[in-house]
Amino acid sequence: MSESNTIKNRLRLVTISLTIVLVVLFLARCLYINEKKDSPVIKVATEAQLQDYLFEKIPGLKRAECAGRVSYPALTFDVPEQDRDIRLEKVWYSNELVYVVYSLGNLVPDETNTTLRWVNDEDMDVMNHTKDMDIGEGALYDNRFYSTFIFDNVKESRQPSNEKTELNLELDVTLNKDEKQTKIEKIPFSVSYDPAWDEPIYLSVDEELPLLEGVIKLRGLELAPTESYLYLDFDHPDGKQIYHFIGYVTNVNNDSRRIWIPLESGGDKGEIQGKIRCNGYRTPQI
Repeated sequence: MSESNTIKNRLRLVTISLTIVLVVLFLARCLYINEKKDSPVIKVATEAQLQDYLFEKIPGLKRAECAGRVSYPALTFDVPEQDRDIRLEKVWYSNELVYVVYSLGNLVPDETNTTLRWVNDEDMDVMNHTKDMDIGEGALYDNRFYSTFIFDNVKESRQPSNEKTELNLELDVTLNKDEKQTKIEKIPFSVSYDPAWDEPIYLSVDEELPLLEGVIKLRGLELAPTESYLYLDFDHPDGKQIYHFIGYVTNVNNDSRRIWIPLESGGDKGEIQGKIRCNGYRTPQI
């Protein structure tokens, strides 16, 4: 009798375990479906709306285009075994980052993984990351999906260019859609780059912002192509410190942008030195 009860108890435990597993799988499936529904893809009706979307997602791109720093490869490559293609639309190559705007015909991927390679430099490659954009984020226009690959410029950080040069690069792209992967290897393109374009501009600032307690001293601006910096100090008479800075930056057109930055201690008497990073080409992006 006890053996029968033992078997029943074991069967009951197995049933409970299977039920728990099924519930977990069901919840995971629901979360996956919800995530799919919330895919960060928007539809735009005009090319002007598409341009505005790209300018918003890539701070400084508009200024870089006006300054002639962006190239337009207009290269199209077939996606293997599919009636689709990938097209390189724009490339912004700076000493810090490389932005590649691309489009896909008749395909909205769940995720893309990409490697950028400098041709003739076997050890010079880098994976894309999601700075300023979420995974799967992009815009739909005229039956094409537009998004951006973003890379750290490891070439310029390791071997800075000393003069204007022509650079040959390649992309390896992996498209993930409905748990299926498609690879497109060695997509070639080239860019012209002049390191003089990326020389930062330094502007000294000597202004004080009195607070109820302490003073914020603005020291200067460093204006660079992709990231600009506002330098400041904080002094407090009692040696207190601040750890966050929240404010607004306003340009001559009265366009404002909220800024927030954690600050690090720069001294023993409440002196704080920080730099506020702004995105933009030569001037802070507002």
